[in-house]
Amino acid sequence: MFSDPRWAARAIAIELRDQHRSGARSADDYAERLAASCRRFGGKDCGLPSVAAALAQAFGARGADDLALFDSLDLPTDRFPAALRALASAASGGAVDVALLDVAVGVVADDDLDQGEGGFRRWLQRDPSRSQAVGRYEALLATSGVSGVLPTWQLLRTGSDWRGCGAPFEVPPLEVQANIVPTLALVRSRIVPAVGTLEAKSAYRGPWLNVCAGGAERSAHREFSAVDLVPQSPMTRGELKARLCPLYAASGEADRMGLGFYAGVRFHIDTQRHRSWATENGRAFSPCAADGSVNPPLPLLPSVNPLPPAPPSR
Repeated sequence: MFSDPRWAARAIAIELRDQHRSGARSADDYAERLAASCRRFGGKDCGLPSVAAALAQAFGARGADDLALFDSLDLPTDRFPAALRALASAASGGAVDVALLDVAVGVVADDDLDQGEGGFRRWLQRDPSRSQAVGRYEALLATSGVSGVLPTWQLLRTGSDWRGCGAPFEVPPLEVQANIVPTLALVRSRIVPAVGTLEAKSAYRGPWLNVCAGGAERSAHREFSAVDLVPQSPMTRGELKARLCPLYAASGEADRMGLGFYAGVRFHIDTQRHRSWATENGRAFSPCAADGSVNPPLPLLPSVNPLPPAPPSR
């Protein structure tokens, strides 16, 4: 359960949070409850032969001492990262990325939030450094001439499947922040005139959240050059394609437009490379024809009965 270093810190973080909510307070409490949880999943010791010892060593405390890993609101204290470091190291033989530990803390720190504007305000209030980072990011957008194309709080949404994988919002690293500028310029100049007002559902996804949420390994979201959008005006999926495919055919190559259609009317725009995709009836295909028309969806494959027909009853 905890043996894979990609998941050890995240899994242990969630377990510690859940065990705290069920009454665990000391190293001995956590050790007993984690072991019981592991046995329920069919493991013997989950690679953690001495949870209590690892925690006690991290804090220089006895196993029965209250570790105070969480505050009264069930938010991690400053001791929580140290506990994660000790347990994740014990689980994986020390092969845990420090960045993954940060993600693991975020998994439990912000899971009571949502990705609405109110959730964003609460997320900002929990760490003063976040407001400073957001301010620097907004200054970059203003200097680059793309301020206000989409609300900042929407552009900082990570992924719709963020729970258990990371935080609901994240300011991208400085080295990739400018990558969103041409994408926002494209959204403003071509996509909004064709589709109307848009809501951004996902933009930057860090490497661990991207893997956890099932994103492609080379996803443009990892480089912050992509944004997933939903039209705010009522329209069908077919109408959305009919509005965007002509743009893709006319200027997609010059704009390095990546255009993807997801379920319903959610769609993806990036400026990383020229390509288009969609999934219909369980198969991927290119939705836009070279002349700007919409390719018909692939037919549904007939189901195959793996068993021979039963002989008639006699």
